[in-house]
Amino acid sequence: MASLIEWKVPQASQPRSEDYPYDLERALSSVVGLHSIVPSDAFTADTLGVERAGNGVLIDDGVVLTIGYLITEAETVWLHLSDGRVVQGHPLGFDQETGFGLVQALGKIDFPALEVGSSKAVEVGERVSTLASFYRKVWALGNAGAEVPLTLYREGVTFEVRVNSSDRAKFLKGPRLH
Repeated sequence: MASLIEWKVPQASQPRSEDYPYDLERALSSVVGLHSIVPSDAFTADTLGVERAGNGVLIDDGVVLTIGYLITEAETVWLHLSDGRVVQGHPLGFDQETGFGLVQALGKIDFPALEVGSSKAVEVGERVSTLASFYRKVWALGNAGAEVPLTLYREGVTFEVRVNSSDRAKFLKGPRLH
């Protein structure tokens, strides 16, 4: 397995426990590093690379939520735990609409899973930690092939463009079953 560069968020940019109403250290212990290897003949290999690295979060007993492109067409997945251990994982699948993927750890992970909450009870002005609602707006436009209007800003100029969405799954290589 190729070695990954050790990198840490600069101290000044790290979150401070006192700024959050929950146990930040417990939440961060659920975060894992993720390293995957994709076959060189995979559809996404030329654009996304054959070796990918990112992060995920433990959301259930041995199940890690991550960004889907990290595991799209992956044959090998490694989970890097905060205690220094490395555990092999298996891509369970990914959702084209949200962009999220799931990995099943093939070894024991002794850290607590991150509690998934609901934003329904949040009051206006309350601080929260959430994921973006952009996809809900795109989904509302229709199925794959729907036209998506975008407003872009580049070099001081704002302009409108329209792109057609697509079902990416039809282009991808599926996992090898053993």
